[in-house]
Amino acid sequence: MDADPKVPTQDAEVSTGPRGRTSSAELELRILRQVLEDGAETPRDVADALFDQLTHLPTLPLLLRQIDGVLRERTHVALLTLHVSPLTKLEDLFGWETFDDVVRTVARQLAETKEEWLRKDDFLAELSMSGNSFVLVLSPPRYSEVVAYEQMDRLRGRVRQRVDDQIRHAFPESLASQFECFIGCASVARDPGASLHRLVFRALDAAYTDAFAERNRKLQEARAALQRIIDERQLTTVFQPIIDLERGGILGYEAYSRGPPGPFERPEYLFALAAQTQLTWQLERLARETALARVSALPPDRLLFLNVDPVAVFDPHLLRDRDLERLAGRVVLEFTERAGISDFLHFRRVVSRLRGAGVQFALDDVGSAYSGLRLIAEAQPNFIGVLKRFTLTDTDDPSHQVRRRRIARYARYRNRQVGTHQHPLSHLLSIRDIKLESH
Repeated sequence: MDADPKVPTQDAEVSTGPRGRTSSAELELRILRQVLEDGAETPRDVADALFDQLTHLPTLPLLLRQIDGVLRERTHVALLTLHVSPLTKLEDLFGWETFDDVVRTVARQLAETKEEWLRKDDFLAELSMSGNSFVLVLSPPRYSEVVAYEQMDRLRGRVRQRVDDQIRHAFPESLASQFECFIGCASVARDPGASLHRLVFRALDAAYTDAFAERNRKLQEARAALQRIIDERQLTTVFQPIIDLERGGILGYEAYSRGPPGPFERPEYLFALAAQTQLTWQLERLARETALARVSALPPDRLLFLNVDPVAVFDPHLLRDRDLERLAGRVVLEFTERAGISDFLHFRRVVSRLRGAGVQFALDDVGSAYSGLRLIAEAQPNFIGVLKRFTLTDTDDPSHQVRRRRIARYARYRNRQVGTHQHPLSHLLSIRDIKLESH
């Protein structure tokens, strides 16, 4: 790898056209043939053992072979590891199929990065059974025995930017705002007296440590910026009307919080960061206070929908909020199905007290996660917001149809209203179909 991967020098050995590159399929076939010559039983067994079935990337055995080959000729090899953060629980929130799509997207982006920026001898592999860890093996340029940490750090920033950009392009903001990856740097030095496995695993441990140290540093910087926003009350509120499909008028207005220009202007990023940095209660209080302060700008006979993380229900300030108490008859607290709750008993008690004061409840993004039916049962929402993919009338997905019927049965049993936001006319008609199923 060179100091600047995008500006190859004479030593870079970066091909200038597709004919000069070895495609991942050709590499896979070449290695497969070599292993078969060593006595493997069947191609299927070999492929399953050496290549990940989801991403088709080489796995640890081939990674070790590649590093061994480089260290026979060079004294050092560099490792750049990327880990899709398990802390955001994307699989729990969005389902395993969506998480698999995320993993495939990351793998494709890393493969494209390798082809476009790196030397043809560099190598990409997957490290974990869960598919959330990858490693790029970087050979030193000819003029040096090592890849300097500064070079790897520059490459790390570029790789992260490309992966983040692709995730934002391929997935909705609700997922992209919660996606996080850690990238670490380390190197393996040739040591004839040590086991190759020991050398590689020690370097991978160092890369993990480096990745999490870099992640924590950036997270602390972002937390400090968010704390300043909260302390200086830099939130603004905008309102979006919610249409009553049966009566044809405006049922109420949903409040959306915006931070200052930049990434904090996106509410998904704003609140996802608050959840990661233990600032959810503080941010939720400010958002609630800011929205309630502007309620006088709305028609007096319309409801005000406030997006609330279910975790904020456990904030003692919520039950003592004077403005919320004064406007309780107009306020609808809107939870999202993607939010996780661990203490449903406490949650049920607080919801009951707020409902007794006149507050109504809504559950949004129904159909996005596995926990939706439990959350519906516990919150007993007055309003249900359905994901657009479950409102399509022409869907052939049996699981979507099952969820539609379950939502309809609940709406019929509890006499609840069903709706969604920001949709074309065909989706509105489909929501009416769901409502008809409930009667």
